[in-house]
Amino acid sequence: MIDNLDITHSCGNIFADIGLKNSQEQLIKAFIVNKIEQEIKKQGFTQTKAAQIIAISQSSLSRILRGNFSNISKSKLLACLNSLIH
Repeated sequence: MIDNLDITHSCGNIFADIGLKNSQEQLIKAFIVNKIEQEIKKQGFTQTKAAQIIAISQSSLSRILRGNFSNISKSKLLACLNSLIH
C-alpha cells in the first residue's frame, strides 16, 4: 500500500494536463489518429498497404500511429483518414 499518494484529477485532456501548447488541437489530432488506426485494423491493412493508400511512407505512418503527429496538420490527418475510408 502506498501512503501519502497525491492524486491529480485530469481535466479530460491529457495534453492540457501536461501543459502542452495547443492542447485542444493536439487532442483532436489524437482522436483522428485513433480513427486512422481503427480503420487500418477494420480493413485488415498492413501499415505498408495503408501507407500506400494514404500516399505517405510506412515509417511516417508508423510515427503517426505512435503519437508523433504534432508537426502534421489536422487537415492532412483527416485526408489520411478519408483515403482509408474511401
